Amino acid sequence: MDIFYEGTQESSKKLLQAINKFGFRYLKITIDDLIDKDGYIKLGNNPVRIDLFCDLPGVEFNDVYNSAIEYKEENVDVKVIHVNHLIQNKQFVAWLQDLDDVKN
Repeated sequence: MDIFYEGTQESSKKLLQAINKFGFRYLKITIDDLIDKDGYIKLGNNPVRIDLFCDLPGVEFNDVYNSAIEYKEENVDVKVIHVNHLIQNKQFVAWLQDLDDVKN
C-alpha cells in the first residue's frame, strides 16, 4: 500500500506518532525523514508493506487530496487517489511498468 501525505511539520508529527504507536519506533524515523521529498519510508516487507510518500512527481498534494475518492468500510475511512491523478503521476515518472499500468 502506498500512502501519500502532506509533507508539513504538523502532518509529519501526527504520522510519526502513528508509526511509533503501530510498533515501528525501533526504526527511529524522524520528522526530517518524513518531510524529505527526495525519499520515502518503507514499513514492512513485501507483500505486506506500506510505502510513505510526501511527494508524488507530477501532482500536488492539495489537488490530490481535494479530488480523492472517499472510501469507507466498517471503522476505516480513507481517501483514495483519483485515477486521473494516478495516471498523471505514472505518466510523469514514465517508468516502463507505470506506462504499462496507464495503458491497462
